[in-house]
Amino acid sequence: MNYEIEEVEEENEEALEAIEREVEVYDDSELENMYVESLDCETVMVCGQEFNPSRILEELDPTAYRCGLNDFIDSTQETTTEYTCPICGAEHEDEDDAKWCCQEENITKFEVNGDIYDNEEEAQIQVDFLEEEENEEN
Repeated sequence: MNYEIEEVEEENEEALEAIEREVEVYDDSELENMYVESLDCETVMVCGQEFNPSRILEELDPTAYRCGLNDFIDSTQETTTEYTCPICGAEHEDEDDAKWCCQEENITKFEVNGDIYDNEEEAQIQVDFLEEEENEEN
């Protein structure tokens, strides 16, 4: 009987999963700038002088300014999901890209006479053994 080594593709079941985390889209200084811009859509005239409403509120009632800023942040802040490769730490927007960044999705294994081997050398040893065993029987 002639034994052959056949390559078989199998899913990598030992692959590590991507690391998922929520990331805020804006940092605090960006959000505060957005808040100030939303307050300063018009200037306020006081005794012939122009002032930005954000500056007036921050100077005259800092507590109200901070409460308004916090409410603005809560209503405006967005989060997005990022994925990190479990091996090299590279960040990806797609979970599969992160998972398979440094890992193989499919692994080539080798089949001989119904048995699966992790590498071709092991498969060849089995072929040699089976052929030798068959020759001894004849």
